Amino acid sequence: MNVLMNHIPKCAGNAVARQFEALLGAGGSYEIRTHLGIGAVPDLSPYGFVFGHLPWDWEEKLGQGRQRFSLMRNPVTRVLSAYFFFEQLRREGSAVVAGYPPMSLMAYVTSEMPLVMATTCNEQARHVLGLTGPGTRDPAQARDFVAERLPMLERFFCIGLYERLQESLDVVCWHLRLPRMRAGLVDNPTHLDWKRSRVDAAVIEEIRARNLIDLELYRVVSARFGRAQAMMMEAMMSERYFAAAPPPPALPCVVELAGPVAGSGWYGAEAEPRGWYRWMGGRDGASLYFTAPGGGDMKVTMSVLHLAPGVGNEDIELYLDGRPMRLDMRPERDGRWRLTGRVSGLPARDGHVLTLSTRVWREPSVADGRVLALGVERAVLEAGH
Repeated sequence: MNVLMNHIPKCAGNAVARQFEALLGAGGSYEIRTHLGIGAVPDLSPYGFVFGHLPWDWEEKLGQGRQRFSLMRNPVTRVLSAYFFFEQLRREGSAVVAGYPPMSLMAYVTSEMPLVMATTCNEQARHVLGLTGPGTRDPAQARDFVAERLPMLERFFCIGLYERLQESLDVVCWHLRLPRMRAGLVDNPTHLDWKRSRVDAAVIEEIRARNLIDLELYRVVSARFGRAQAMMMEAMMSERYFAAAPPPPALPCVVELAGPVAGSGWYGAEAEPRGWYRWMGGRDGASLYFTAPGGGDMKVTMSVLHLAPGVGNEDIELYLDGRPMRLDMRPERDGRWRLTGRVSGLPARDGHVLTLSTRVWREPSVADGRVLALGVERAVLEAGH
Protein backbone atom coordinates (compact mmCIF):
# COMPACT_ATOMS: atom_id res chain seq x y z
CA MET A 1 0.00 0.00 0.00
CA ASN A 2 1.25 3.46 -0.92
CA VAL A 3 -1.34 6.05 0.14
CA LEU A 4 -1.43 9.75 1.00
CA MET A 5 -4.34 11.50 2.73
CA ASN A 6 -4.49 15.27 2.56
CA HIS A 7 -6.02 15.93 5.97
CA ILE A 8 -8.22 19.01 5.72
CA PRO A 9 -8.64 20.33 9.29
CA LYS A 10 -11.87 19.43 11.12
CA CYS A 11 -12.88 16.81 8.53
CA ALA A 12 -12.42 13.56 10.54
CA GLY A 13 -8.88 13.06 9.23
CA ASN A 14 -7.49 12.03 12.62
CA ALA A 15 -10.20 9.41 13.04
CA VAL A 16 -9.37 7.98 9.61
CA ALA A 17 -5.62 8.11 10.27
CA ARG A 18 -6.10 6.11 13.48
CA GLN A 19 -7.81 3.42 11.41
CA PHE A 20 -4.81 3.13 9.09
CA GLU A 21 -2.40 3.14 12.03
CA ALA A 22 -4.32 0.25 13.59
CA LEU A 23 -4.21 -1.60 10.27
CA LEU A 24 -0.53 -1.02 9.48
CA GLY A 25 0.99 -0.89 12.94
CA ALA A 26 2.99 1.86 14.60
CA GLY A 27 5.74 1.94 11.96
CA GLY A 28 3.49 1.84 8.92
CA SER A 29 2.28 5.44 8.86
CA TYR A 30 3.77 8.91 9.08
CA GLU A 31 2.22 12.30 9.90
CA ILE A 32 3.69 15.27 8.07
CA ARG A 33 3.83 18.40 10.25
CA THR A 34 3.98 21.43 7.99
CA HIS A 35 5.11 23.87 10.70
CA LEU A 36 8.50 22.11 10.67
CA GLY A 37 9.02 22.92 6.99
CA ILE A 38 9.17 20.63 4.01
CA GLY A 39 12.89 20.12 4.51
CA ALA A 40 12.13 18.25 7.74
CA VAL A 41 10.09 15.58 5.92
CA PRO A 42 12.10 12.33 5.86
CA ASP A 43 12.19 9.67 3.18
CA LEU A 44 8.57 8.52 3.03
CA SER A 45 9.15 5.30 1.10
CA PRO A 46 9.05 3.07 4.22
CA TYR A 47 5.53 4.22 5.08
CA GLY A 48 2.41 2.74 3.53
CA PHE A 49 0.20 5.58 4.75
CA VAL A 50 1.19 9.26 4.90
CA PHE A 51 -1.06 12.13 6.02
CA GLY A 52 -1.01 15.73 7.15
CA HIS A 53 -2.53 19.20 6.72
CA LEU A 54 -0.89 19.60 3.33
CA PRO A 55 -0.95 22.75 1.21
CA TRP A 56 -1.59 21.95 -2.42
CA ASP A 57 2.05 22.38 -3.48
CA TRP A 58 3.26 20.12 -0.67
CA GLU A 59 0.79 17.44 -1.65
CA GLU A 60 1.83 17.62 -5.30
CA LYS A 61 5.47 17.06 -4.35
CA LEU A 62 5.01 14.45 -1.61
CA GLY A 63 2.11 12.61 -3.22
CA GLN A 64 3.88 11.60 -6.41
CA GLY A 65 3.56 7.85 -6.87
CA ARG A 66 0.96 7.54 -4.11
CA GLN A 67 -2.76 6.94 -4.30
CA ARG A 68 -4.38 10.03 -2.81
CA PHE A 69 -7.64 10.74 -1.06
CA SER A 70 -9.13 13.36 1.22
CA LEU A 71 -12.35 14.21 3.07
CA MET A 72 -14.39 17.40 3.00
CA ARG A 73 -17.07 18.81 5.26
CA ASN A 74 -19.98 21.21 4.96
CA PRO A 75 -18.15 24.56 5.13
CA VAL A 76 -20.50 26.07 7.72
CA THR A 77 -20.20 23.27 10.27
CA ARG A 78 -16.47 22.98 9.58
CA VAL A 79 -15.87 26.63 10.57
CA LEU A 80 -18.10 26.28 13.64
CA SER A 81 -16.26 23.13 14.68
CA ALA A 82 -12.91 24.89 14.25
CA TYR A 83 -13.93 27.77 16.52
CA PHE A 84 -15.18 25.58 19.35
CA PHE A 85 -12.18 23.28 19.01
CA PHE A 86 -9.84 26.27 19.34
CA GLU A 87 -11.79 27.36 22.42
CA GLN A 88 -11.34 23.88 23.88
CA LEU A 89 -7.59 24.06 23.23
CA ARG A 90 -7.45 27.51 24.83
CA ARG A 91 -9.04 26.18 28.03
CA GLU A 92 -6.48 23.39 28.04
CA GLY A 93 -3.61 25.88 27.66
CA SER A 94 -2.46 24.46 24.32
CA ALA A 95 0.34 26.27 22.49
CA VAL A 96 -1.47 25.58 19.20
CA VAL A 97 -3.75 28.59 19.77
CA ALA A 98 -1.12 30.92 21.23
CA GLY A 99 -1.46 33.26 18.26
CA TYR A 100 -5.26 33.44 18.45
CA PRO A 101 -6.58 36.13 20.83
CA PRO A 102 -9.75 35.26 22.81
CA MET A 103 -12.80 36.31 20.80
CA SER A 104 -16.50 35.68 20.43
CA LEU A 105 -17.84 33.46 17.65
CA MET A 106 -19.00 36.46 15.62
CA ALA A 107 -15.64 38.17 16.10
CA TYR A 108 -13.93 34.97 14.95
CA VAL A 109 -15.91 34.59 11.72
CA THR A 110 -15.61 38.30 10.86
CA SER A 111 -11.96 38.69 11.82
CA GLU A 112 -9.56 40.17 9.26
CA MET A 113 -6.49 38.67 10.97
CA PRO A 114 -4.70 36.55 8.33
CA LEU A 115 -4.10 33.76 10.85
CA VAL A 116 -7.81 33.57 11.65
CA MET A 117 -9.00 34.06 8.08
CA ALA A 118 -6.90 31.06 7.06
CA THR A 119 -9.35 28.92 9.06
CA THR A 120 -12.59 30.78 8.24
CA CYS A 121 -12.32 31.57 4.51
CA ASN A 122 -12.37 28.73 1.96
CA GLU A 123 -9.74 26.64 3.73
CA GLN A 124 -10.82 23.48 1.94
CA ALA A 125 -10.33 25.05 -1.50
CA ARG A 126 -6.74 25.92 -0.58
CA HIS A 127 -6.01 22.25 0.11
CA VAL A 128 -7.94 20.82 -2.82
CA LEU A 129 -7.83 23.48 -5.55
CA GLY A 130 -4.68 25.42 -4.70
CA LEU A 131 -6.57 28.62 -3.83
CA THR A 132 -4.40 31.45 -2.53
CA GLY A 133 -5.78 34.07 -0.19
CA PRO A 134 -9.27 34.18 1.34
CA GLY A 135 -11.18 33.87 -1.93
CA THR A 136 -14.05 35.78 -3.48
CA ARG A 137 -17.41 36.90 -2.11
CA ASP A 138 -18.95 36.95 -5.60
CA PRO A 139 -21.07 33.82 -6.32
CA ALA A 140 -20.37 33.86 -10.07
CA GLN A 141 -16.63 34.14 -9.53
CA ALA A 142 -16.78 31.28 -7.01
CA ARG A 143 -18.57 29.03 -9.51
CA ASP A 144 -16.13 29.93 -12.28
CA PHE A 145 -13.10 29.29 -10.07
CA VAL A 146 -14.29 25.79 -9.16
CA ALA A 147 -15.29 25.00 -12.76
CA GLU A 148 -11.88 26.03 -14.09
CA ARG A 149 -10.06 23.82 -11.60
CA LEU A 150 -12.27 20.74 -11.75
CA PRO A 151 -9.51 18.63 -13.41
CA MET A 152 -7.47 19.02 -10.21
CA LEU A 153 -9.95 16.73 -8.44
CA GLU A 154 -8.79 13.82 -10.59
CA ARG A 155 -5.60 13.45 -8.56
CA PHE A 156 -7.73 11.96 -5.75
CA PHE A 157 -9.22 8.53 -6.19
CA CYS A 158 -11.81 9.64 -3.63
CA ILE A 159 -12.83 12.76 -1.75
CA GLY A 160 -15.13 11.50 0.96
CA LEU A 161 -17.59 13.42 3.09
CA TYR A 162 -17.44 13.99 6.83
CA GLU A 163 -21.22 13.76 6.99
CA ARG A 164 -21.09 10.32 5.35
CA LEU A 165 -17.99 8.99 7.06
CA GLN A 166 -18.85 5.28 7.04
CA GLU A 167 -19.77 5.39 3.37
CA SER A 168 -16.54 7.29 2.68
CA LEU A 169 -14.49 4.66 4.49
CA ASP A 170 -16.29 1.98 2.48
CA VAL A 171 -15.31 3.60 -0.83
CA VAL A 172 -11.69 4.09 0.30
CA CYS A 173 -11.38 0.49 1.52
CA TRP A 174 -13.01 -0.89 -1.61
CA HIS A 175 -10.65 1.07 -3.85
CA LEU A 176 -7.55 0.06 -1.87
CA ARG A 177 -8.79 -3.53 -1.41
CA LEU A 178 -8.59 -3.26 2.38
CA PRO A 179 -10.74 -4.87 5.07
CA ARG A 180 -13.72 -2.72 5.94
CA MET A 181 -13.01 0.04 8.45
CA ARG A 182 -15.86 1.08 10.72
CA ALA A 183 -16.42 4.69 11.72
CA GLY A 184 -16.70 5.14 15.46
CA LEU A 185 -14.30 2.36 16.47
CA VAL A 186 -11.54 4.91 17.07
CA ASP A 187 -12.05 7.84 19.42
CA ASN A 188 -11.94 11.28 17.85
CA PRO A 189 -10.62 13.91 20.31
CA THR A 190 -12.57 16.73 18.63
CA HIS A 191 -14.81 18.66 21.00
CA LEU A 192 -18.44 17.89 20.12
CA ASP A 193 -20.49 19.87 22.64
CA TRP A 194 -20.60 22.91 20.35
CA LYS A 195 -23.59 21.36 18.58
CA ARG A 196 -25.66 22.15 21.66
CA SER A 197 -24.81 25.83 21.36
CA ARG A 198 -27.29 28.20 19.79
CA VAL A 199 -25.67 29.85 16.79
CA ASP A 200 -27.10 33.16 15.58
CA ALA A 201 -28.33 33.25 11.98
CA ALA A 202 -26.10 36.26 11.28
CA VAL A 203 -23.05 34.10 12.09
CA ILE A 204 -24.20 31.45 9.63
CA GLU A 205 -24.70 34.03 6.90
CA GLU A 206 -21.24 35.51 7.48
CA ILE A 207 -19.65 32.05 7.25
CA ARG A 208 -21.50 31.38 4.01
CA ALA A 209 -20.48 34.75 2.55
CA ARG A 210 -16.82 34.01 3.29
CA ASN A 211 -16.92 30.46 1.95
CA LEU A 212 -18.61 30.71 -1.44
CA ILE A 213 -15.82 28.76 -3.14
CA ASP A 214 -15.90 26.04 -0.48
CA LEU A 215 -19.69 25.83 -0.76
CA GLU A 216 -19.50 25.35 -4.52
CA LEU A 217 -16.62 22.89 -4.16
CA TYR A 218 -18.58 20.94 -1.54
CA ARG A 219 -21.57 20.76 -3.90
CA VAL A 220 -19.39 19.38 -6.71
CA VAL A 221 -17.52 16.95 -4.45
CA SER A 222 -20.79 15.67 -2.96
CA ALA A 223 -22.08 14.85 -6.44
CA ARG A 224 -18.81 13.15 -7.38
CA PHE A 225 -18.83 11.13 -4.17
CA GLY A 226 -22.33 9.93 -4.96
CA ARG A 227 -21.07 8.67 -8.30
CA ALA A 228 -18.02 7.04 -6.68
CA GLN A 229 -20.26 5.20 -4.25
CA ALA A 230 -22.55 4.14 -7.08
CA MET A 231 -19.56 2.77 -8.99
CA MET A 232 -18.48 0.79 -5.94
CA MET A 233 -21.94 -0.78 -5.63
CA GLU A 234 -22.01 -1.36 -9.39
CA ALA A 235 -18.68 -3.16 -9.28
CA MET A 236 -19.78 -5.44 -6.46
CA MET A 237 -23.07 -6.22 -8.19
CA SER A 238 -21.36 -6.81 -11.53
CA GLU A 239 -18.94 -9.33 -10.02
CA ARG A 240 -21.95 -11.41 -9.01
CA TYR A 241 -23.49 -10.92 -12.43
CA PHE A 242 -20.37 -11.98 -14.33
CA ALA A 243 -19.95 -15.03 -12.09
CA ALA A 244 -23.45 -16.22 -13.02
CA ALA A 245 -23.49 -15.08 -16.67
CA PRO A 246 -23.04 -17.54 -19.58
CA PRO A 247 -19.51 -17.99 -20.96
CA PRO A 248 -18.49 -14.54 -22.20
CA PRO A 249 -17.89 -13.76 -25.88
CA ALA A 250 -14.58 -12.47 -27.12
CA LEU A 251 -13.96 -8.80 -27.81
CA PRO A 252 -15.32 -6.71 -29.41
CA CYS A 253 -18.47 -6.85 -27.30
CA VAL A 254 -21.56 -5.04 -28.62
CA VAL A 255 -24.53 -3.96 -26.50
CA GLU A 256 -27.63 -2.95 -28.46
CA LEU A 257 -29.89 -0.75 -26.33
CA ALA A 258 -32.99 -1.98 -28.16
CA GLY A 259 -32.90 -5.28 -26.30
CA PRO A 260 -32.57 -6.25 -22.63
CA VAL A 261 -29.88 -4.22 -20.90
CA ALA A 262 -27.59 -5.51 -18.19
CA GLY A 263 -26.93 -2.41 -16.13
CA SER A 264 -28.87 0.35 -14.44
CA GLY A 265 -30.15 3.88 -14.98
CA TRP A 266 -31.86 3.35 -18.37
CA TYR A 267 -35.42 4.12 -19.40
CA GLY A 268 -37.44 1.87 -21.70
CA ALA A 269 -36.39 1.37 -25.32
CA GLU A 270 -37.84 3.79 -27.88
CA ALA A 271 -37.92 3.74 -31.68
CA GLU A 272 -37.51 6.42 -34.33
CA PRO A 273 -36.72 6.25 -38.07
CA ARG A 274 -32.96 6.09 -37.40
CA GLY A 275 -33.27 3.15 -34.98
CA TRP A 276 -33.91 2.05 -31.41
CA TYR A 277 -32.35 3.74 -28.40
CA ARG A 278 -32.70 4.29 -24.65
CA TRP A 279 -32.42 7.47 -22.62
CA MET A 280 -30.08 7.36 -19.64
CA GLY A 281 -31.10 9.23 -16.51
CA GLY A 282 -29.37 12.47 -15.66
CA ARG A 283 -28.89 12.95 -11.94
CA ASP A 284 -27.78 9.42 -11.07
CA GLY A 285 -26.11 8.35 -14.32
CA ALA A 286 -26.23 4.88 -15.85
CA SER A 287 -24.18 1.73 -16.33
CA LEU A 288 -23.69 -1.07 -18.85
CA TYR A 289 -22.14 -4.51 -18.33
CA PHE A 290 -19.91 -5.94 -21.06
CA THR A 291 -19.74 -9.70 -20.61
CA ALA A 292 -16.35 -10.15 -22.25
CA PRO A 293 -12.93 -10.72 -20.67
CA GLY A 294 -10.10 -8.32 -21.31
CA GLY A 295 -7.68 -5.80 -19.93
CA GLY A 296 -4.90 -3.43 -20.87
CA ASP A 297 -5.75 -0.68 -23.35
CA MET A 298 -9.51 -0.53 -23.92
CA LYS A 299 -11.88 1.59 -26.00
CA VAL A 300 -15.63 2.14 -25.78
CA THR A 301 -17.55 3.60 -28.72
CA MET A 302 -21.13 4.75 -28.24
CA SER A 303 -23.66 5.75 -30.88
CA VAL A 304 -25.76 8.56 -29.41
CA LEU A 305 -29.02 9.55 -31.14
CA HIS A 306 -30.06 12.31 -28.74
CA LEU A 307 -28.41 14.78 -26.37
CA ALA A 308 -30.28 16.76 -23.75
CA PRO A 309 -30.04 20.51 -24.41
CA GLY A 310 -26.72 21.93 -23.24
CA VAL A 311 -24.88 18.61 -22.89
CA GLY A 312 -21.41 18.83 -24.41
CA ASN A 313 -18.22 16.78 -24.36
CA GLU A 314 -16.98 18.60 -21.24
CA ASP A 315 -20.19 17.69 -19.37
CA ILE A 316 -19.87 13.91 -19.79
CA GLU A 317 -17.89 11.60 -17.50
CA LEU A 318 -17.17 8.05 -18.59
CA TYR A 319 -15.54 5.33 -16.47
CA LEU A 320 -14.58 1.74 -17.22
CA ASP A 321 -14.27 -0.44 -14.11
CA GLY A 322 -14.02 2.76 -12.09
CA ARG A 323 -11.18 4.22 -14.17
CA PRO A 324 -11.82 7.59 -15.89
CA MET A 325 -11.74 7.45 -19.67
CA ARG A 326 -10.42 10.10 -22.05
CA LEU A 327 -13.38 11.37 -24.03
CA ASP A 328 -13.97 12.46 -27.59
CA MET A 329 -17.44 13.31 -28.96
CA ARG A 330 -17.98 14.05 -32.64
CA PRO A 331 -21.12 14.72 -34.71
CA GLU A 332 -21.88 12.39 -37.63
CA ARG A 333 -23.60 13.23 -40.89
CA ASP A 334 -26.89 11.54 -40.05
CA GLY A 335 -27.40 13.56 -36.84
CA ARG A 336 -25.92 10.94 -34.56
CA TRP A 337 -23.07 11.64 -32.17
CA ARG A 338 -20.10 9.33 -31.81
CA LEU A 339 -18.81 9.21 -28.22
CA THR A 340 -15.46 7.48 -27.71
CA GLY A 341 -13.78 6.74 -24.41
CA ARG A 342 -10.26 5.35 -23.99
CA VAL A 343 -8.33 4.02 -21.01
CA SER A 344 -4.89 2.44 -20.65
CA GLY A 345 -3.53 -0.28 -18.38
CA LEU A 346 -6.87 -1.65 -17.21
CA PRO A 347 -6.56 -4.75 -14.98
CA ALA A 348 -7.89 -7.91 -16.61
CA ARG A 349 -11.43 -8.94 -15.64
CA ASP A 350 -13.99 -11.51 -16.78
CA GLY A 351 -16.37 -8.65 -17.59
CA HIS A 352 -16.36 -4.86 -17.53
CA VAL A 353 -18.60 -2.13 -16.12
CA LEU A 354 -19.11 1.09 -18.03
CA THR A 355 -20.54 3.94 -15.96
CA LEU A 356 -21.51 7.29 -17.42
CA SER A 357 -22.85 10.49 -15.97
CA THR A 358 -23.40 14.08 -17.06
CA ARG A 359 -23.25 17.43 -15.33
CA VAL A 360 -26.13 18.72 -17.46
CA TRP A 361 -29.50 17.12 -18.16
CA ARG A 362 -33.06 17.93 -19.10
CA GLU A 363 -35.27 18.48 -16.10
CA PRO A 364 -38.68 16.74 -16.11
CA SER A 365 -41.44 18.52 -17.99
CA VAL A 366 -45.19 18.36 -17.44
CA ALA A 367 -45.54 16.08 -20.45
CA ASP A 368 -42.54 13.90 -19.61
CA GLY A 369 -41.52 13.35 -16.00
CA ARG A 370 -38.17 11.79 -16.82
CA VAL A 371 -34.72 13.27 -16.20
CA LEU A 372 -32.96 12.81 -19.55
CA ALA A 373 -29.30 13.14 -20.52
CA LEU A 374 -28.18 10.89 -23.43
CA GLY A 375 -30.20 8.77 -25.87
CA VAL A 376 -27.89 5.84 -26.69
CA GLU A 377 -28.31 3.39 -29.56
CA ARG A 378 -25.43 1.00 -28.95
CA ALA A 379 -22.10 0.66 -27.16
CA VAL A 380 -19.05 -1.33 -28.29
CA LEU A 381 -16.13 -2.41 -26.11
CA GLU A 382 -12.90 -3.40 -27.84
CA ALA A 383 -9.20 -3.73 -27.16
CA GLY A 384 -6.63 -1.11 -28.03
CA HIS A 385 -6.94 2.56 -28.95
